[in-house]
Amino acid sequence: MIIQFIKKLGTPDKEDVAAMNPDFASKKKLPKGKCPPMNTHLPKEIEESGADLMTKLLKYKPGERLNAMQAMAHPYFDELREENLVFPTGNCLCDIFNFT
Repeated sequence: MIIQFIKKLGTPDKEDVAAMNPDFASKKKLPKGKCPPMNTHLPKEIEESGADLMTKLLKYKPGERLNAMQAMAHPYFDELREENLVFPTGNCLCDIFNFT
């Protein structure tokens, strides 16, 4: 499973591995792979901002990944922040972005 993940996201370099786990000492070489654009892994219906969000969430280096608050503030979720938004059923959407 790890090999399939690496083939899809590209091979982490030594800095990536050290950022994820400084104590890791690999005796095996990781398979070489370049990361193709994220939208090649996602359904065609996903808009560009969705691919951008996934790219920023799936970073090898933890310090480069979006945290939860940054992810919720991403433009992909802008539609959910519109005033008077209702579900297709007609029910109102609660204020899901009020974190106070």
